[in-house]
Amino acid sequence: MFLGNAQNRHASRRRVLMKALVICGDGLRNATIRDLSSSGAQLFSPEPPPVDCDVIFKKDDIFVAARVAWIDGKTYGLEFYRKIEPGTLSRRESE
Repeated sequence: MFLGNAQNRHASRRRVLMKALVICGDGLRNATIRDLSSSGAQLFSPEPPPVDCDVIFKKDDIFVAARVAWIDGKTYGLEFYRKIEPGTLSRRESE
C-alpha cells in the first residue's frame, strides 16, 4: 500500500460529501467524494481502482482525467492531471 505524502500537497483541501463516478478501464465505480482540492480528491468506493490506474473522475457534467495515487482499504486518492478551478464542483452542487 502506498500512502500519499501530505507534506507534498500544495493545494488547500475541502471536506465534502458528494457523489461522483469514476470511469476506469474495467468499468464504472460509484464513489463518495470526501476531500477535494484543485489538484486531487479523496474518494470512498466499495471497490477502489488499482494504484497508478488512469481514470476519469465525473461529477455532473465535469470530467477530469486523473490517476489513482494511493489506496487505503476502500478509501483512495486521485491526482488530477490538470488542476480544476477552486469551487467548481461545490458550485455545481448548489445549483
